Amino acid sequence: MEDVWNRGGRWKPLPDKLLTLPDDKDPPDLEFYSGNGFWYHDRSYMMVLNYSPSPLAPRKHGPQLDTEWWVSRDGLKWERPYRDVNATGSEITRITHNPMVVDGMMLFHYGNRILGMKQDRISYVGSRANAEFSTVPFTMPEADLCLNAAIPAPDRSFAAEQAYVMAAMLDERGQGRAGLRGPEVPPPEC
Repeated sequence: MEDVWNRGGRWKPLPDKLLTLPDDKDPPDLEFYSGNGFWYHDRSYMMVLNYSPSPLAPRKHGPQLDTEWWVSRDGLKWERPYRDVNATGSEITRITHNPMVVDGMMLFHYGNRILGMKQDRISYVGSRANAEFSTVPFTMPEADLCLNAAIPAPDRSFAAEQAYVMAAMLDERGQGRAGLRGPEVPPPEC
Protein backbone atom coordinates (compact mmCIF):
# COMPACT_ATOMS: atom_id res chain seq x y z
CA MET A 1 0.00 0.00 0.00
CA GLU A 2 2.49 2.60 -1.20
CA ASP A 3 -0.24 5.25 -0.98
CA VAL A 4 -0.05 4.93 2.83
CA TRP A 5 3.71 5.46 2.81
CA ASN A 6 3.58 8.28 0.27
CA ARG A 7 0.63 10.22 1.65
CA GLY A 8 3.09 12.26 3.73
CA GLY A 9 4.72 13.55 0.52
CA ARG A 10 7.62 11.07 0.48
CA TRP A 11 6.95 9.84 -3.10
CA LYS A 12 9.49 7.06 -3.10
CA PRO A 13 9.43 3.26 -2.72
CA LEU A 14 8.88 1.60 0.64
CA PRO A 15 12.03 1.12 2.71
CA ASP A 16 13.30 -2.45 2.95
CA LYS A 17 12.39 -2.67 6.66
CA LEU A 18 8.70 -2.46 5.70
CA LEU A 19 8.84 -5.21 3.07
CA THR A 20 7.14 -8.47 3.97
CA LEU A 21 9.28 -11.34 2.72
CA PRO A 22 8.88 -15.12 2.81
CA ASP A 23 10.53 -16.66 5.85
CA ASP A 24 11.69 -20.08 7.04
CA LYS A 25 8.07 -21.19 7.63
CA ASP A 26 7.31 -20.77 3.91
CA PRO A 27 8.07 -23.19 1.07
CA PRO A 28 11.34 -22.58 -0.78
CA ASP A 29 11.11 -19.89 -3.49
CA LEU A 30 7.65 -18.71 -2.40
CA GLU A 31 6.60 -15.57 -4.27
CA PHE A 32 4.04 -13.10 -2.94
CA TYR A 33 2.63 -12.46 -6.39
CA SER A 34 -0.18 -10.00 -5.93
CA GLY A 35 -2.35 -8.41 -3.28
CA ASN A 36 -4.52 -5.31 -2.96
CA GLY A 37 -5.06 -3.97 0.54
CA PHE A 38 -8.21 -2.29 1.79
CA TRP A 39 -9.16 -0.54 5.02
CA TYR A 40 -11.92 -1.89 7.23
CA HIS A 41 -12.56 -0.23 10.60
CA ASP A 42 -9.22 0.17 12.40
CA ARG A 43 -6.98 -1.98 10.21
CA SER A 44 -6.25 -3.02 6.66
CA TYR A 45 -6.61 -6.43 5.07
CA MET A 46 -5.09 -7.95 1.98
CA MET A 47 -5.69 -11.21 0.14
CA VAL A 48 -2.27 -12.20 -1.25
CA LEU A 49 -1.77 -14.70 -4.07
CA ASN A 50 1.16 -17.02 -3.34
CA TYR A 51 3.08 -18.53 -6.25
CA SER A 52 6.14 -20.72 -6.64
CA PRO A 53 8.46 -21.15 -9.64
CA SER A 54 8.20 -24.29 -11.70
CA PRO A 55 11.00 -26.01 -13.69
CA LEU A 56 8.33 -26.78 -16.31
CA ALA A 57 7.87 -23.07 -17.05
CA PRO A 58 11.34 -21.50 -16.65
CA ARG A 59 10.42 -18.10 -18.09
CA LYS A 60 7.14 -17.67 -16.26
CA HIS A 61 6.15 -17.66 -12.65
CA GLY A 62 4.90 -20.94 -11.31
CA PRO A 63 1.37 -22.02 -10.51
CA GLN A 64 -0.64 -20.40 -7.76
CA LEU A 65 -0.15 -22.28 -4.49
CA ASP A 66 -2.84 -20.63 -2.38
CA THR A 67 -4.29 -17.32 -1.31
CA GLU A 68 -3.53 -15.89 2.13
CA TRP A 69 -5.19 -13.17 4.26
CA TRP A 70 -2.78 -10.54 5.63
CA VAL A 71 -3.62 -7.98 8.33
CA SER A 72 -2.06 -4.62 9.20
CA ARG A 73 -2.83 -1.93 11.77
CA ASP A 74 -1.13 0.83 9.75
CA GLY A 75 -1.14 -0.42 6.15
CA LEU A 76 2.66 -0.67 6.17
CA LYS A 77 3.74 -3.49 8.50
CA TRP A 78 1.81 -6.67 7.65
CA GLU A 79 1.15 -9.73 9.78
CA ARG A 80 0.37 -13.17 8.38
CA PRO A 81 -1.73 -14.82 11.12
CA TYR A 82 -3.62 -17.04 8.65
CA ARG A 83 -0.71 -18.44 6.66
CA ASP A 84 -2.01 -21.99 7.14
CA VAL A 85 -5.56 -21.13 6.00
CA ASN A 86 -6.16 -21.08 2.26
CA ALA A 87 -8.44 -18.09 1.66
CA THR A 88 -9.58 -19.55 -1.67
CA GLY A 89 -12.02 -21.79 0.17
CA SER A 90 -14.58 -19.23 -0.99
CA GLU A 91 -15.42 -18.23 -4.55
CA ILE A 92 -13.41 -15.02 -4.11
CA THR A 93 -9.86 -15.79 -5.20
CA ARG A 94 -8.59 -12.25 -5.73
CA ILE A 95 -9.72 -8.93 -4.32
CA THR A 96 -9.00 -5.94 -6.55
CA HIS A 97 -10.92 -3.17 -4.76
CA ASN A 98 -12.33 -2.03 -1.43
CA PRO A 99 -15.45 -3.91 -0.38
CA MET A 100 -18.90 -2.39 -0.57
CA VAL A 101 -20.71 -2.80 2.77
CA VAL A 102 -24.45 -3.26 2.23
CA ASP A 103 -26.96 -4.64 4.77
CA GLY A 104 -24.28 -6.27 6.93
CA MET A 105 -22.46 -7.87 3.99
CA MET A 106 -18.99 -7.10 2.56
CA LEU A 107 -19.48 -7.32 -1.20
CA PHE A 108 -16.80 -7.65 -3.87
CA HIS A 109 -17.22 -7.29 -7.62
CA TYR A 110 -15.70 -10.41 -9.09
CA GLY A 111 -15.91 -10.95 -12.85
CA ASN A 112 -19.56 -10.55 -13.76
CA ARG A 113 -20.77 -11.39 -10.24
CA ILE A 114 -21.06 -9.81 -6.82
CA LEU A 115 -19.68 -12.10 -4.09
CA GLY A 116 -19.39 -11.46 -0.40
CA MET A 117 -19.40 -12.47 3.20
CA LYS A 118 -21.00 -11.25 6.41
CA GLN A 119 -19.09 -8.18 7.48
CA ASP A 120 -18.30 -9.59 10.93
CA ARG A 121 -16.54 -12.63 9.42
CA ILE A 122 -13.34 -11.03 8.14
CA SER A 123 -11.47 -11.53 11.42
CA TYR A 124 -11.74 -13.98 14.23
CA VAL A 125 -9.83 -15.41 17.15
CA GLY A 126 -9.99 -18.97 18.30
CA SER A 127 -8.48 -21.31 20.82
CA ARG A 128 -8.35 -25.06 21.35
CA ALA A 129 -8.02 -24.51 25.11
CA ASN A 130 -8.00 -21.66 27.62
CA ALA A 131 -6.83 -18.40 26.09
CA GLU A 132 -6.99 -14.65 26.61
CA PHE A 133 -7.56 -12.04 23.92
CA SER A 134 -7.49 -8.26 24.19
CA THR A 135 -8.40 -5.46 21.82
CA VAL A 136 -6.71 -2.14 21.31
CA PRO A 137 -8.47 0.64 23.26
CA PHE A 138 -11.49 2.03 21.41
CA THR A 139 -14.29 4.51 22.01
CA MET A 140 -17.56 2.80 22.87
CA PRO A 141 -20.03 3.05 20.01
CA GLU A 142 -23.40 4.69 20.63
CA ALA A 143 -25.09 1.48 19.44
CA ASP A 144 -24.97 -1.82 21.29
CA LEU A 145 -21.70 -3.73 21.33
CA CYS A 146 -22.10 -7.39 20.36
CA LEU A 147 -19.72 -10.26 21.12
CA ASN A 148 -20.18 -12.86 18.39
CA ALA A 149 -18.95 -16.18 19.77
CA ALA A 150 -19.45 -19.88 18.98
CA ILE A 151 -19.26 -21.66 22.32
CA PRO A 152 -18.43 -24.44 21.91
CA ALA A 153 -17.19 -24.32 18.33
CA PRO A 154 -19.65 -26.04 15.95
CA ASP A 155 -17.17 -28.87 15.33
CA ARG A 156 -16.63 -29.46 19.08
CA SER A 157 -20.12 -30.04 20.48
CA PHE A 158 -18.60 -32.56 22.93
CA ALA A 159 -17.10 -29.56 24.80
CA ALA A 160 -20.50 -28.09 25.74
CA GLU A 161 -19.98 -28.68 29.47
CA GLN A 162 -16.52 -27.06 29.41
CA ALA A 163 -16.81 -24.14 26.99
CA TYR A 164 -17.32 -20.60 28.26
CA VAL A 165 -16.43 -17.00 27.52
CA MET A 166 -15.76 -14.18 29.95
CA ALA A 167 -15.51 -10.54 28.96
CA ALA A 168 -14.58 -7.36 30.76
CA MET A 169 -15.03 -3.77 29.65
CA LEU A 170 -12.39 -1.49 31.13
CA ASP A 171 -12.49 2.29 31.34
CA GLU A 172 -9.59 4.59 30.47
CA ARG A 173 -8.07 3.85 33.91
CA GLY A 174 -8.17 0.08 33.30
CA GLN A 175 -10.96 -0.38 35.84
CA GLY A 176 -13.95 -2.63 35.16
CA ARG A 177 -15.65 -5.86 36.07
CA ALA A 178 -16.15 -9.25 34.45
CA GLY A 179 -19.33 -9.45 32.43
CA LEU A 180 -20.41 -12.27 30.15
CA ARG A 181 -20.18 -15.95 30.94
CA GLY A 182 -20.98 -19.01 28.83
CA PRO A 183 -24.38 -20.71 28.67
CA GLU A 184 -26.13 -18.26 31.00
CA VAL A 185 -25.78 -15.45 28.46
CA PRO A 186 -28.88 -15.08 26.25
CA PRO A 187 -28.25 -15.29 22.49
CA PRO A 188 -27.40 -11.90 20.96
CA GLU A 189 -29.78 -10.18 18.63
CA CYS A 190 -27.03 -9.00 16.29
